[in-house]
Amino acid sequence: MNVHASEFELLSAAAVTCGIPRHMVQGVVTYSLIGLPTGDFLQRIISNDLFGAYQHADYLNKPQLHRYAEFFLLHAPEGCYGSQEIYEKWVQQRGKAGLPSETSELAKNPS
Repeated sequence: MNVHASEFELLSAAAVTCGIPRHMVQGVVTYSLIGLPTGDFLQRIISNDLFGAYQHADYLNKPQLHRYAEFFLLHAPEGCYGSQEIYEKWVQQRGKAGLPSETSELAKNPS
């Protein structure tokens, strides 16, 4: 599946709207769409490790932890967050970009 520039723009706007600190927007978007590995803080967020995330958060991110939950729950692609195993699989498959496209799946399995 190809990821289009418009998807980056839409997901970036959603992250900003959710209140993700500006210096973190690119990280949440590139992880979500193309599976780019993140730093320790975001990896803990994505892996559902609240205490680890808090320990690795900078002074701007500590009061914003709930905003990451809102972003991933409402805007991130399904299946990209929730555990360390999910994080590792998402990175390995190159995020949403590594998922089969709907058209190629339909070609393989016509109804």
